Amino acid sequence: MGVQGLIDGLEAAVRSVDKLNVYPKPPGDVSPPGVIISIANVERDDMDSGLVVDFELAVLVSSKNADKWPSLTALVELDTDGSVSTAVESDPTLGGRVGSTKVLSVGQYGLIEIGNVSYYGAIVKGQALL
Repeated sequence: MGVQGLIDGLEAAVRSVDKLNVYPKPPGDVSPPGVIISIANVERDDMDSGLVVDFELAVLVSSKNADKWPSLTALVELDTDGSVSTAVESDPTLGGRVGSTKVLSVGQYGLIEIGNVSYYGAIVKGQALL
């Protein structure tokens, strides 16, 4: 277990969503639809000497056509088959790589810029205990 194990587990979970490109590290460019995995914060859990890790999944689709917006909302819906959130929560231990994982929220719907290109996007925020 560790932060890299969390990243690997998130990558494997998100790859189970059909036709998504997954980026476990900051990419130079993105081929949508895609998900960028990032670690937002790591701190000690004083109760059991483990780590509490906040992570973010930037879910991106093409903004060249407004018809892509519904595909974004489908990818980030909480508790919906085929969504990133459901993929992450389907195995809370991410294949035994972490103690537990949960999705906390989805927000920041709108345009997200990566490498001078704008995408329709939203941020899925979650937390893992290592």
